[in-house]
Amino acid sequence: MGKKPTYEALEAKIAALEMQAAKLQSSETALRESEERYRSLVENSLSAIIVYRQEEILFANKPFSEIFGYSREEISHMVVDDILAPESVKMVADLRRRRLAGEIEQASVYESKGRRKNGEIFEMEISVCVVPYQGESAVWRFWLI
Repeated sequence: MGKKPTYEALEAKIAALEMQAAKLQSSETALRESEERYRSLVENSLSAIIVYRQEEILFANKPFSEIFGYSREEISHMVVDDILAPESVKMVADLRRRRLAGEIEQASVYESKGRRKNGEIFEMEISVCVVPYQGESAVWRFWLI
């Protein structure tokens, strides 16, 4: 059987655990504040922003809904091609494939045409970058309309 720790050793371990707990709590608070800043920045942006993976739209901010005319519920069932003008689908799909394959830069800006819910086609400039999202690679897309 092992030797029992002394009272002083136990006090030192308790103090170390209390210090670790305080650091953890501080880190959790900082993370929560960072998430709140990020959420506020994205939701209050003037640009339409989506995150998608394999064409499935995972997230869209409020300006995206307003600019494209879809509700958040409708967007949750959409893919990227649903918001592109028919003449832009092939070009954007090729860029997406090449970006994910590492053939072109992970972050880029290009022009394309979008399609609103009412069918209206409009010119747009898109800024795109690949980011980690929920443990996998996803694409952030910012519209500069």
